[in-house]
Parts: sequence; structure tokens; C-alpha cells
Amino acid sequence: MEMGCGQMGMTIDEFWNATPREFFNKMQGVYEHQKFLQQEAWKRMRHFAWLLLQPYIERGKELTPEQLMPFEWERPDPGEVKRLSREEIEDLKHKYSKGAPTNRKI
Repeated sequence: MEMGCGQMGMTIDEFWNATPREFFNKMQGVYEHQKFLQQEAWKRMRHFAWLLLQPYIERGKELTPEQLMPFEWERPDPGEVKRLSREEIEDLKHKYSKGAPTNRKI
């Protein structure tokens, strides 16, 4: 009840009348909103640090805020599959076919 009425801002009637699914959905929404606010605060701080460093970066050298401080939530999903070009596929075939046994008849 502390979670529902305190952190999530539900009234006592809303809390007791909510199904478990409704309560879970509301809890997920509150969690996602808090996470978003925290990430935005970190991004603002990163941008501020980047601005402070601008006078000290060599001319012609570019540094973006994302390069200065990459965040875990901005990294690509490790589950994503990289599409290989035809040349990359041929290079891999050539690389791994060197040690591969040939088709020989027994």
C-alpha cells in the first residue's frame, strides 16, 4: 500500500479497486517516468561538462558529448544482429576455408 499510495500517488480507493494487472501497469509507468527523468538529468550534466571542456579541446578535433561520456542505455543492444556486406562474407569464407578439411572420400 505504501508503494501505491505513496510513490505512485494512488488514492486508497484506486489502490483497493485496482486489479493486479492495473497496479503493475501503473507501477511500470511510474518506474519508466522516473528512469526517464534520471537519464535526462545525466544527459544535461554531460552536456554541461562538454561545454566546459570546449576551450581546452584542440582545434580541428571534434568531441561530442556522447564520446565524452557514453551511457549504458545509449549503447546498441547486444542482441542486435549486424548485417554483413558481400565482401565481408567472402572475406570470412576465405579466412575460415584455409584450415577447413577438404571433401575427401573415405
